Amino acid sequence: MSDIFNEVLREYERDRLEAQKAIKMRRNLLYERLPRIKEIDQTLAAMALNLSKAALKRTNVSLNAEEYKTETAKLEKERAAILYANGYDEGILTDVHKCSNCKDAGFKNGERCQCLKQRLVSRYFAMSNLGKVFERENFS
Repeated sequence: MSDIFNEVLREYERDRLEAQKAIKMRRNLLYERLPRIKEIDQTLAAMALNLSKAALKRTNVSLNAEEYKTETAKLEKERAAILYANGYDEGILTDVHKCSNCKDAGFKNGERCQCLKQRLVSRYFAMSNLGKVFERENFS
């Protein structure tokens, strides 16, 4: 039973890696086609890093946070407009998961997600050979 559980967890890991690979490929393609999107993303990342540094140094964080919010909103609006103008959905740069509840982790808030429970039930059912029994013993 623990072998099956571990196997299913490895499947979740593969799913997450595939999703990360897909988003990276989409991002690179988008950056190639629309270089301004890359510039915006780099600027947003640099701003977040600078705000974090300021917070750690405890230097005028409230002013920096307000400036950050304003500039972030402006850049995100520009990015959305560029994407829309070029026929892309804003969600193109977000991860795609098979399960939106647990984001393909199998767990949410320390509890097994319904998708993990379902995968385990399917595995145990396949192992039990009940499928063959149900082929013969059914209501038809």
